[in-house]
Amino acid sequence: MDRTTDELGHVVSETHDVATGALVRREGPNQRTWSWCFMLACSIITDRAPEEWSIDGLGRVTEHRVAIDPAPGVHGYALAATETFAYVDATVPNTRTSARLRELGGTSGSPRSRATTAPAG
Repeated sequence: MDRTTDELGHVVSETHDVATGALVRREGPNQRTWSWCFMLACSIITDRAPEEWSIDGLGRVTEHRVAIDPAPGVHGYALAATETFAYVDATVPNTRTSARLRELGGTSGSPRSRATTAPAG
């Protein structure tokens, strides 16, 4: 995990896949702080806004998830998939199909747009 702090004190942590070096998780710089109490002992918890990427065995992104507001009564952040990618390697030229969430409404039935592209190279 790499942790970077800029001149303003904003902290960003990044986690990379060991095999491919691809970025799989980033936390920050946005954050929320809340308190948690149990039996007269209280703690202050800080959650940084997460962003995650799922990758295949070749290090290509298959899904991208971003932080959204959680359900009522839940602290921190929830993750919602905003982009998905599928790769077809058995055809020439190889193709990549992507689906992107047009608006982040928090429901899995939100409209998505599709695009098919041939990878560069």
